[in-house]
Amino acid sequence: MFGRKKTTVPEWASVMDEKRYSAFISAIDDYFKRRGEPYTIDDGTVNVGSWKFGLTNIVQICAAQDPKEYPEMVEHHFALMVENEAFEASLVPDDFEKIKQYIGVRLYGEDYISRFGEDIMIRRPFAEDVFAALIFDFPQTIKNISRSDADKWNISDNELFDIGIENIRRNYQLQAQEVVLGGDTVFTIETEHFFASNILFDIERNKRFIGKGGAIIGIPTRSLAAIYPINDMKVVNVLSAFFDFVPRFYAGGPGSLTWQIFWYRDGRYEPLKYETGKKIKFTPSEAFLSLLNGGLE
Repeated sequence: MFGRKKTTVPEWASVMDEKRYSAFISAIDDYFKRRGEPYTIDDGTVNVGSWKFGLTNIVQICAAQDPKEYPEMVEHHFALMVENEAFEASLVPDDFEKIKQYIGVRLYGEDYISRFGEDIMIRRPFAEDVFAALIFDFPQTIKNISRSDADKWNISDNELFDIGIENIRRNYQLQAQEVVLGGDTVFTIETEHFFASNILFDIERNKRFIGKGGAIIGIPTRSLAAIYPINDMKVVNVLSAFFDFVPRFYAGGPGSLTWQIFWYRDGRYEPLKYETGKKIKFTPSEAFLSLLNGGLE
């Protein structure tokens, strides 16, 4: 009758069950109480004074670990945030030549905008629910570049995107591995950093990624990209495998990007409409049907 009060897990932490979510919130609470810092949690962000930090990624990381590890993981996470604040304070944001090296570009999903707001970043469309955004790639964290930041430099957005893409290309190795998936070879890029999907900025440079029918693309998280060159009807079985693993990795994170699966051809990313359930419901476009019905002969 007087049992333990039920803990409601919010949508932003849905990768956790009640036990894990309760342990996670306790770790957050202990961390800030030890420092005597008042805080609030609002829809997946923790607010401490003028600071506002997202919790989605650390939730996804913790969800796969033993709750006993949460205090140490939370401590480490926020220690990096504090370290980065100190690093940023040492920079002179108006000095473009010194800050130029930290400019980057990263792909995000639209759910990021719904959580944090459109005015926090400079972005441009990439594919359906995915967009490219300008970021600062600092040693310990990534931060969005705001319009007020960019206005100080008197540099066009296009030039900033070119600089950011080149910086990430130079600073991070993106090595594609060949794996067998659905009975054929798929190229996968798995990383410890946030930029696996940046391989798509260079897809036309990697001709092995593109078959005569284009390519199937999955980018479920910041750290995983999968590319399948379409050359024959094996694409049907490979696509079924994509329908299975892409939504699973997207749901599990960390760093969820998009559950969408794309058909890349001639510079365009077309989302392949599908619904998950006991059976996958796939609704191909007329163009993709034409490819299957003779375009691969």
